[in-house]
Amino acid sequence: MKIVIIGNGTAGITAASTIKKRSPSASLTLITEEIYPYYPRPNLIEYMAGRIKLNELFVRNFDWYGKMGISLLNKNRVIQVNFAEKEILLESGGVIIYDTLLIASGSKPNIPRVPGVEWVKVFTLGNLESCFSLREKAGKEGEVLIIGGGILGLEIAKALKDTSVEKVTVLEQSDYLLSRQLDKQGGELLGERFQNMGIKVVYTAKTKEMVPLDSGSKVILEDGREFITPVVIACIGTSPEMKFLRSSGLQLNRGVVVDRYLKTNIPDVFAAGDVAEFEGKTWGIMPAAFEQGEIAGLSILGEEVEYRGTIPSNRLKVAGINLFSMGTVNPLPDDKCTTLIKYEEAKGVYKKAVFDETGSLIGVILLGSAKGANQMIRLIKESKNCLQYGQDILEDDFDFEAIY
Repeated sequence: MKIVIIGNGTAGITAASTIKKRSPSASLTLITEEIYPYYPRPNLIEYMAGRIKLNELFVRNFDWYGKMGISLLNKNRVIQVNFAEKEILLESGGVIIYDTLLIASGSKPNIPRVPGVEWVKVFTLGNLESCFSLREKAGKEGEVLIIGGGILGLEIAKALKDTSVEKVTVLEQSDYLLSRQLDKQGGELLGERFQNMGIKVVYTAKTKEMVPLDSGSKVILEDGREFITPVVIACIGTSPEMKFLRSSGLQLNRGVVVDRYLKTNIPDVFAAGDVAEFEGKTWGIMPAAFEQGEIAGLSILGEEVEYRGTIPSNRLKVAGINLFSMGTVNPLPDDKCTTLIKYEEAKGVYKKAVFDETGSLIGVILLGSAKGANQMIRLIKESKNCLQYGQDILEDDFDFEAIY
């Protein structure tokens, strides 16, 4: 059986590792557009900030593929898949035949869909090449405007601020930071921390138009505010990379639709990672890429392990700020949830725990202290009833073993 994986990101490399560890003799080919061996996308931030060297960016080197018995076709872009004939067509003119295919092509950064954007150079951070370009331009100009105050936008803001970029401005659509991961109080506290670092955060900032200038660009907001900047960076999410799959007979929606075994509607074709859509959702987070990659690898080998979805979790640590968020942190009034909050203003610590009507922990925010994060993950995943411990569960020295 000849197995082919399209994509060398986290899902693809995890699936490849899983397959070769279970079946060392399996014929496995991995196709990627990139020149480089595997590196986790979060490492791009570390490299941009100067915290790691270029060689430290890579988790795998080229020798690893050879030792694992994986044929790596780098610098190859897939332009079409002929599922009827089980053929993969490459931009170079080459044709790859497969018996079983895993689509793990990942995602691409979104660009604001506003008038004038086609005339403006908008930087994104999707791969190492874009990282090189962004770091060089931002360092040269010393000033950037970041559209999007999500985790990626904030991490880029701090990474550039830590280098040679003096003026960093972040435009956030909501009235507080990380509205998907935090509640209003936590988001406002985080915003204050970034303002204190010298990073300007502008709220309720929805982009309406972009205008090219000799000195850079003008970004106009819907409320009329204007910002002139030499460098515009977009951090407004990603979209599944599946252009090469259009009109192919594969079921596509927001992503490549898969079942609980990561199988698509076409026999012998699987999908995992950012490109995969499970139960109407594309995940776009590292934990899901790891989980789906492993399950897809097992499914390809005939071991039917079910994927049940990934509970969203986020960690952010910049300039001493510890932030952990997981699960449901903004329950609706009808959800019949119980919420406990601990706020120590002097220490800059804000903690929140959300329990459902059965007393099971379903969401948590830890801002300013990440102690207990791993234990909280376990409690949420196992739906442990622990409301009876009350406020104590938010204490740094809480004994989580007592729950078990």
